[in-house]
Amino acid sequence: YKVYENNVEVEHVVGCIGRGHYKINGAYDGETNIVDIAGASVEVFRPGVDIVSGEPYFSLGTEITTPPLTVQHQTSVNGQVLRPADTQSLEGTNYLHFAYPN
Repeated sequence: YKVYENNVEVEHVVGCIGRGHYKINGAYDGETNIVDIAGASVEVFRPGVDIVSGEPYFSLGTEITTPPLTVQHQTSVNGQVLRPADTQSLEGTNYLHFAYPN
């Protein structure tokens, strides 16, 4: 899920690599190494370890202290700044026509 902190988009992701044990040597967002993303952190837990109270066996970045949440994606709010309705003015005496969308 994504939140905005001080007008900066912050993305929180809880994911699963697969079942069983894996050897993790690094972490990437696409082709970008996590260590090259300012403020990014990754923690990897072994199977059966509680991701809230357990210790990660692999981590990059600062410790993640925000507990995971159950959220539902909404597209109606995406961090855009809405301009107030009074930012434009219109002058005229005749034949003003307003059409949707305006």
